[in-house]
Amino acid sequence: MRKSGDRLRITTQLVNIADGYQLWSERYDRELTDVFDVQDEISLAVVSQLKVELLGQEKASTTKRTMSDVNAYNLCLLGRHHWYTFTKDGMKAAQGHFEQALKLAPDSARVHAGLADLYLAKGGGAALNLSRGIDVLPKAKFHAEKAIALDPSLGNSYGTLGLMRTWFEWDWTAAEQVMNRAVEIEPSSAGGYICRSYYLTVVGRHEEAITDVQRGIELDPVSPILFHIAGWHYYYAGQSDEVLEYYARATDLAPDFAPAQVTAGLVSIQNGKLNEAISRFKLARSQWPRLFGPLLGYAYAQAGQRPAAMQVLQDVEEKIQEGWASATELALIHLGLGENDKALDQLEVAIEEPPFARSFYLAYLKVERIWNPLRSDPRFQAIIARMNFPKSTN
Repeated sequence: MRKSGDRLRITTQLVNIADGYQLWSERYDRELTDVFDVQDEISLAVVSQLKVELLGQEKASTTKRTMSDVNAYNLCLLGRHHWYTFTKDGMKAAQGHFEQALKLAPDSARVHAGLADLYLAKGGGAALNLSRGIDVLPKAKFHAEKAIALDPSLGNSYGTLGLMRTWFEWDWTAAEQVMNRAVEIEPSSAGGYICRSYYLTVVGRHEEAITDVQRGIELDPVSPILFHIAGWHYYYAGQSDEVLEYYARATDLAPDFAPAQVTAGLVSIQNGKLNEAISRFKLARSQWPRLFGPLLGYAYAQAGQRPAAMQVLQDVEEKIQEGWASATELALIHLGLGENDKALDQLEVAIEEPPFARSFYLAYLKVERIWNPLRSDPRFQAIIARMNFPKSTN
């Protein structure tokens, strides 16, 4: 696809990959304002060449438009591009693009879906410390529900809503329902599988989670964030070698990609390589401070570096007063210090926090091995019972 001024030239080819034989090709020269007409024309031409017979409803779906404003469409593409970097600068740029798009197309489901993902990342999911969860996660939910209301066939928004129900609201039945809906609606999109994989890991269905994340990678095979997510799920499945494999694949594509350090750091803790874990969490904290600062504090404590751990503990206590941190993070550091009763005290506070003030890490309480020293304690078991995980959880 080439663009010159207001002109587009789009060349399409259908090639048999077995022998390289070109089955069909076509060139389209159009004005930029006709871009959506060209999209429809190409979609139907390709379907025709594939000799697929479409019923009326399926044909309508093939040519269904989610936006009619070219400028808003371009802004959404830019917003998605910057959002996908999962960096502070990227998120700020993404917000600017999505907000401009919203002014141009206030009733576009795609714009609202983009804003939902943006606010979810800013408020909790990506732990970027850009905004307090209590300030922006309600906006994420609003925009996800708005996108679904405007276009019930946009699968991505179901996945976003499912993540919020999983990480913060602990509405397990509703979470699984919307996750399944995301995959049903858009089975050729990585997003639905990736979102559902998080839910499956949280409730302990690790083999299914890995199946989903592998399907997501098949659909989007050059994304460092997906390799990080794969490592995250393999960690909870207890497969450390695979974690390090996907860490290497993520950092090969994006050497400075902070999230990839996290799962590798968790494996380092598991293997008793505490200095290595500290180095990894320091790198992760530079971009994703909300969770990975406390993980660094935990690693300091486990390594016997108590003054450094206490400094992180003090920082978290100050952030809690301002609504920037959760009691879960204090519990983690107390656990590292061997102060199990204090850790349990903080976990009991954490489960009483409003849903959008919680740390998403608390949702992993059932499956996170770091908490194993507390598992036999009746107080910990009572906390797990109050979170009301599905009966099928391992």
